[in-house]
Amino acid sequence: MIENKNISFYENEELWTIQLNTKTPEHMWSVLAEELKTYLNWDSLEIWSWTGVYYEYLKNSKSLTSIELTDVNIKHLKAKGYNNIIKHDLNNYPYPFEDNSFDFILFSHVLEHLYSPVLALTECHRILKPGGILLLGVPNCDTKIYNNWDFEWHYYAMNYKWWEYIIKKTWFNINKTYFNGLLSSNKTYLKLMQPFFKFLWLDPWFICKK
Repeated sequence: MIENKNISFYENEELWTIQLNTKTPEHMWSVLAEELKTYLNWDSLEIWSWTGVYYEYLKNSKSLTSIELTDVNIKHLKAKGYNNIIKHDLNNYPYPFEDNSFDFILFSHVLEHLYSPVLALTECHRILKPGGILLLGVPNCDTKIYNNWDFEWHYYAMNYKWWEYIIKKTWFNINKTYFNGLLSSNKTYLKLMQPFFKFLWLDPWFICKK
């Protein structure tokens, strides 16, 4: 189970107010919006929707389910328009879904908050249908925003190579990689860019196929 101090942190209304007013760079949304359009006619799952920033892109899915941690979380999401919400501790396995339940899973900046990213990704693989897509966003500890921050609510600080390694170990194929809106599947380009990560905010987004 998630520790009580972390539950208290995520139920903090002041934190929610700050997060609800946080703006995400437009270049990041433009690429993700185009990517999300691909999955509109699919059965979709969003894991820990936080403030529901992706709702505008997901609301026209064939079906949309959200799995959430706290009552505060659920209250804000219902106000936003989410209907099918399941409350569940994300460190408690298995997740409450049958095998092969979803065509698409959005998993944005959650893995670093969980005890075992491997177990969480293994669950995603289990509940995705064959050929299903996982859109996974995670922090990149090589980049500027994480250089001087000690996130007490993060259990893991890894760069994109380690995340990539874990994804492949849980039987996913990586189709594409974005860095906050920049498509970057070219290995040579990534190698050249890595020394500059510490000066930028470049979180990786992986398009993973089961």
